[in-house]
Amino acid sequence: MPDVKHSAALVMFRYWAAIRHHAWRIGLFVAVTVLVTGFILLRMPKKYEGTATVRVDPSVPIDVVGNQSGNSSQMDIGPQLATDMREIVSPSVVTPVVVKLGLVPSKGGSKADVSAVVARVSGGITVNQVNGTYLINISYRSTSPDRAAAVANALARQFIRHEYETRSSALLSLSQYMQQQVRELGDRMKDSQRALDNFERANNIVNPDSTSTSLNQELSSLQQELGQEKSHQRVLDSNLALAKEGNLDALLVSDRGNALTPLLRAQQQAEIKFASYASKYGPGNYLYRQEQRKLAQIHKALQKEERHVAAQIEDQAKAVSVQVELTEKQLSDVKAQLNDFSHKSVQFSILKQRSETDKALYNNLLERLDSADITAGYHSTALRIVNAARPDPSPVSPRIKQMLLFAFLFSATLGILAAIAISNMDRTLSDPWTVGDLFGVELFGFLPDVSDEEELQSLVASPDELAAGSRSPFVEAMLGIRSTLLLRQSVEPLRSFAVISAQRQEGKTTVAVNLAAAFAALGKRTVIG
Repeated sequence: MPDVKHSAALVMFRYWAAIRHHAWRIGLFVAVTVLVTGFILLRMPKKYEGTATVRVDPSVPIDVVGNQSGNSSQMDIGPQLATDMREIVSPSVVTPVVVKLGLVPSKGGSKADVSAVVARVSGGITVNQVNGTYLINISYRSTSPDRAAAVANALARQFIRHEYETRSSALLSLSQYMQQQVRELGDRMKDSQRALDNFERANNIVNPDSTSTSLNQELSSLQQELGQEKSHQRVLDSNLALAKEGNLDALLVSDRGNALTPLLRAQQQAEIKFASYASKYGPGNYLYRQEQRKLAQIHKALQKEERHVAAQIEDQAKAVSVQVELTEKQLSDVKAQLNDFSHKSVQFSILKQRSETDKALYNNLLERLDSADITAGYHSTALRIVNAARPDPSPVSPRIKQMLLFAFLFSATLGILAAIAISNMDRTLSDPWTVGDLFGVELFGFLPDVSDEEELQSLVASPDELAAGSRSPFVEAMLGIRSTLLLRQSVEPLRSFAVISAQRQEGKTTVAVNLAAAFAALGKRTVIG
């Protein structure tokens, strides 16, 4: 960890040394950059900005035709604001402003000139929404503060006027279209009502629900009556079949059986009396023969009455059969009448529903048409200027102080980075302590620069000079190197070392002789080879 801190400190020291070494160059570069920047800024034309603020009120209905007018406050205002901001910079808004303010000649100017001016003016317009509000800032930059304010205000007014004219034109077109629709729908409503009246007269339909209920009741009554008649017919058919077979009991239980009861009772009494005479007098007695003739007469009368009752039952069965057929026919007629009426009732309901629908659409369209006529002349307050632009004498461009400060910081940073880069690329040994970093070798010490030849020849120190209290810087440096070597010898024994250099005449012999003298002064045996 200490090695890392030492290395970082050494790097910072090198950077600081490079900055100090090139300080005058950095200062000159910064001064020139700031001066050039100031000169350019002073030569640039000044730009002034005017800003007008328009409020878009979502609570005021803009389009009162249809259902959307009541839901304007619930709609997302974001897309509307984005649309308005794009519309402000559109040629339909900018072109009238350019012509009105005389930014392009009203006469003699070609379409290309007008388009060029419009494009130039559009490039200077800035439109943005104030965050969290329904406000739109319309800004314009110009070389004149009065013109900047005038253009911003003219854009705001023209935008509101354009919105009003566009919506009014759309409402008028919609009103004309709706008038045509009203006429067509009115004709269709009359046709549907006429068709309904004709159908009512042709089919005599006044109250379909009451007629249908009456027919259903009649059908139910006939079905019940037919059921009873068929039940009676089955009983008569059964009695008739038994009567034809001579079954007296079947005749007695029929509706006509009461006529047989006296004869049957008289026959029973005659049979009893005849049996009494037969047992008392015998066949030869006139009383016996008289009762026998009487019993035969009664029996004959009973058979005649049986045939008469059977004939009546047969006639009654035929009558009931005819009645069943008539009832079935009547029931079939009522069913056909009910089916026909149901079909006509469905047609009547369709015609009536169509007539009522056409009438409702017609009335609704009339209401919307009246609303459109009213709105066509209504100037909505949904868009209004809440803050008009005023001339501002302070230019927004160029910002001299900010740009000069930026130029100073940028040039200073660039100069410092350039100085550090040049220092890193410079391989000249300017500091003895950088030897280890540059060449990867250990530094034992460094010697002062001696360029005088006579001084070089007198550098060899005597033992007395080495032991003296006052020594030359060169001698002090040699003693420091000796101390470093002795410390290194405590870690790793040194028996010999060589003094070398890259070129001739760089002081190898001088250094070797002085080092030998320094070691000899300590009583060490030293040999110079």
